[in-house]
Amino acid sequence: MTNIEAEFGAAMAVYDLAPAEIIADGKRRRFDAADDKKGKKSAWYILHGDGVPAGAFGNWKTDLSEKWCGKSDQKMTPVETAEYRARVEKARQEAELTRLQLEAEAAAVCVRILAGAHDATDDNPYCVRKGIKPYGLKEDKDKRTLIVPIRDAAGAVTSLQFIYEDGTKRLKSHGKVKGCYYSFGGKPVDTLLVCEGFATGASLHAVTGYPVAVAFNAGNLEPVARALRGKLPGVRIIVCADDDRFNEH
Repeated sequence: MTNIEAEFGAAMAVYDLAPAEIIADGKRRRFDAADDKKGKKSAWYILHGDGVPAGAFGNWKTDLSEKWCGKSDQKMTPVETAEYRARVEKARQEAELTRLQLEAEAAAVCVRILAGAHDATDDNPYCVRKGIKPYGLKEDKDKRTLIVPIRDAAGAVTSLQFIYEDGTKRLKSHGKVKGCYYSFGGKPVDTLLVCEGFATGASLHAVTGYPVAVAFNAGNLEPVARALRGKLPGVRIIVCADDDRFNEH
């Protein structure tokens, strides 16, 4: 491994990205991120070894996108700076195009899964254990696994969350979640609650009667709230974030 590849690998390692090999040939290469199931290849990199050593890398699952250069700005000529910027921009565009393609493919699979699923019933094991109702969720053919549809503000299915009997949760690989949500409890009239998980949302709705939008993770609370604000300008939106201080021990 040359110094260029080693330095580029070190830059990726800061973000917990470690491809099996690093090849500086200017081609986009995909590899498994640390939390990927084998073969999902959510991470990517492009590295140019000729001219100005330059590259980019990222992780579609976490929206990470970083650029890298083997020369400092002060040491590059104007021509080299232009070459570096052009390479990085091309890498960014290629990665974005691939991300959109993967999201579209995942959405199509999700639509097919929903079409073959059944309406969830109150005696679903997870619902019984949590003391909640399924509120419009679907259920896999095993009558154990809950399926939570994830939609964008226009109502299109973008991904799915699977909740297994033991409470384990999994999102459809490459499905779009940012700014997307699962809503239930009727059309918002004056108040809408936004929360992280379905069980929390089901409990909130049972107590308050307010409609709920589930964002699936803390980082998505704000994007979902903003998407809903654009759709429902006159409705009060209350973000009900989890207090993780109680989960530290």
